[in-house]
This record gives sequence, structure tokens and C-alpha cells, in this order.
Amino acid sequence: MFVQRSIEIFRTAAAFLIVALCASAADDIQEQVNFEYRDKILTLRRPYGGEGFKFGAAGQRLGDAKIGAWTVDGQVKVKSATLVDRNLKIEGRRVWLFFDPFRRQFRDIGSVSPGDKAASLFKTFADRERWKQVVEQPVEIDVELASGSPDWNGYRGDLSESKRVAG
Repeated sequence: MFVQRSIEIFRTAAAFLIVALCASAADDIQEQVNFEYRDKILTLRRPYGGEGFKFGAAGQRLGDAKIGAWTVDGQVKVKSATLVDRNLKIEGRRVWLFFDPFRRQFRDIGSVSPGDKAASLFKTFADRERWKQVVEQPVEIDVELASGSPDWNGYRGDLSESKRVAG
């Protein structure tokens, strides 16, 4: 009876340990994904317009998305990246580029502040609510991953491939 009770306790402890390890591994993968993507700027091979679009595991665009201007639709600043099943879901905002004649370079419209000389180039800057809408253009990107691998090395290959071929 003592042996049977010990085996029961061992099984229960092992089950809890396995569940804890799986949860920890999932958290580690999510942390790695966030490290790879959050607060980074992704440049699309083709500047797709719209609020969201999808890519297949081979990098092909799925569904409808019109090609837009590279200065408005070519880049996304990532706010969050999450793995859901075999998909990487990226939420961010559009990076709208304009040529700043005062600095003689392209800049993100979101970097313009009220005291900036470049603010005089934009009529919408006076209307703070409209300016906020322009600067915070949301976009969602869904990338299907090839592997359903539960480890970071499997996902890392898919993620670097998705960065390279998306578009």
C-alpha cells in the first residue's frame, strides 16, 4: 500500500512538472518572438495597403491586398507579435515616410513633434485628433508558419524565413 501511494504521488508530481515545463517552454518561445519583433520596423518586399493581410508558409500573399506607395505602405513598426497555433500574428502601425527638406532625409511622420520645423509641412498637424489618426495607422499581419514545432529552434527558422520572403 505504501509503494502504491508513493507511485500515485510520483505520478501526480510528474504530471504537474510536465505541465509546468510545457507552459514555461511556451512562455520562452513567446518571449523570443517578442524579442525578435517588438519595437522593430519590418520592411515589406511589396508595399501592401490596407489594415491587414496574410502570408502563407511559402511567403505568398493570401487574399486581396492592393499595392500602395512605398512611403506609406512599405514599412510596419511592430507593437506586438504572438504565436497562435501555426501562425505569427503581428500588430503594429504603418511607418509613413516623408522627405524632410530641413534635415534632408526621409523621416517617419510619427517622429514629428509640435516644435519641429517639419510640422509646418502638414496642415493636419493643427488638428491633433486627425494627426493622431494619421500617425497611428494600424495594421495586422498574419504569417502562416511551416512547422508546428514547439521549440524555439523550429520557430526561429520559420520566422527568419517569413522575414525574408514575406511579399
